[in-house]
Amino acid sequence: MRRIRRKRHWPNRGKAIGRTAGPAAVYGLGLGLPFIAATAIGPFMRASDAIKKRFGAIEKTVGALLVGTIVLFVTGGFQSMSLWLIETFPQFGQVG
Repeated sequence: MRRIRRKRHWPNRGKAIGRTAGPAAVYGLGLGLPFIAATAIGPFMRASDAIKKRFGAIEKTVGALLVGTIVLFVTGGFQSMSLWLIETFPQFGQVG
């Protein structure tokens, strides 16, 4: 009597490939990320040099905004301003 050989059928084979492709892509991106970041260092350093030149003006502006915010809090103007914003732009009332 002769045996008939059957082909093996793996129904989950496609799913296994799909499950491993995602982690493999993340792993590859993790390996390449330092090299990608290294290409961005030059432009970042040039931009930070431009910011360093204007840092005094930026610092004074932010300080003035902070003092203005404190004055608005103490005098109740911040609440009035927020109510005006909600009345003027009703969609702000739906946020949060």
